[in-house]
Amino acid sequence: RWCTPADLALSFPLALGGGQPWRLLTAFGYSDGLTMRTVLALWSFSHFSALLEARAYAGRPHHYALALLGGLTAMLAGAKLIPEFDEPFLCVPLVFFLAQLWGLSAPGT
Repeated sequence: RWCTPADLALSFPLALGGGQPWRLLTAFGYSDGLTMRTVLALWSFSHFSALLEARAYAGRPHHYALALLGGLTAMLAGAKLIPEFDEPFLCVPLVFFLAQLWGLSAPGT
């Protein structure tokens, strides 16, 4: 194997003090293998991203990128500040963030 899930998991001591800052991003990209959960997360991510880019952020792609970066930062801050939040992988919370962002931008649908 190239790497194990533990090599990609979110670990603030390793990311900030251990010289492995890439762990802050790999936590959003890794899921639990090619399962139905992963397939649904990828489909949801692409579906809500396409809707947001086409409707709410049409003609303003940098605003969508900033909203996505803000969501990523908020999730990382929440994971750091709330000790009870023990989630090593943030792929599914990222999809829920996009669904919430889409719901707020299109309340009538």
